[in-house]
Amino acid sequence: MGSVPDMTWMKVHTYINEVDRPKIVEGQQVIVRMDALPAVEFKAEVEKIGVLCHAYSNDDDRKVFNVDVKILVSDERLKPGMTVSCEFVPETVSSTGS
Repeated sequence: MGSVPDMTWMKVHTYINEVDRPKIVEGQQVIVRMDALPAVEFKAEVEKIGVLCHAYSNDDDRKVFNVDVKILVSDERLKPGMTVSCEFVPETVSSTGS
């Protein structure tokens, strides 16, 4: 058995600190950059924000919320498991967001 990921639409599974939660809303614009190609920007938006915060890790008491970010344009350079960084653009909500 194996699975083939759908490479058409990629998502980023990330987190935000609990103190930043009021600043993030679904539909908000996000700029995603691959660590391998930091000069290349991918337009994205916040798709879902977790409702419960949790500890960052067993060794770290920081509280975070899970966030799913959907990349809006398909690109063959994006592959599952790549490391990226997300820049949340303040005060921007798309018409498809809630």
